[in-house]
Amino acid sequence: MLVAAATGAVISVAAPRLASAEARNPHFEAFATVSPFAAFLIGSDGHGPDAKGVVELGLGGAASYRLGRFFDLGLGLRYDYGRGDGASLHALAAPLTATLVIPIGTERELRAGVGLGPGLGLVPGYGEGDSALRVFGASGELALGFAQRIRPSGLGLCLQAGMRFDLLPETNADPDDYLDGGQLIHVQVPFIRAGATWR
Repeated sequence: MLVAAATGAVISVAAPRLASAEARNPHFEAFATVSPFAAFLIGSDGHGPDAKGVVELGLGGAASYRLGRFFDLGLGLRYDYGRGDGASLHALAAPLTATLVIPIGTERELRAGVGLGPGLGLVPGYGEGDSALRVFGASGELALGFAQRIRPSGLGLCLQAGMRFDLLPETNADPDDYLDGGQLIHVQVPFIRAGATWR
């Protein structure tokens, strides 16, 4: 009976600790991004930016909450910069993200996620009066990756690959310009992200 009592005491203490560790929220991540074959263009008979095969570099991060063991819901922030065909693009996005999480053992997990939210871009020299053209619309992404926890610090490493597509109508083109009423298409296929996670 002493053994049973002692065993029961251990179980009663360990179980809440395990549950609290699984439910620790929120989770954060920060990463650097490279997209070796990005593109941004506006269909305007050759009068607008038409950059293809551009290398884009960026930074990003996210805060997410674990819902159960297999699902994350979060908010991300992405910034990317690219230059090509005599034009440059500053692209910002703030997607809501939903991620399926598949644990592998206790320290690793596979992750498959989607994101959708507002996107904003600046293309210097193409706006009214040669100012920066402002574009605003929707941004979406798909990402696959994995995360490795580093115990007992709560820190970890993450690696992702995926694709991003933005459709961004112009907001300040010259009314008499070919770009008036146009939409900037911004594509990253693929992007690669590497960074750190913590909770």
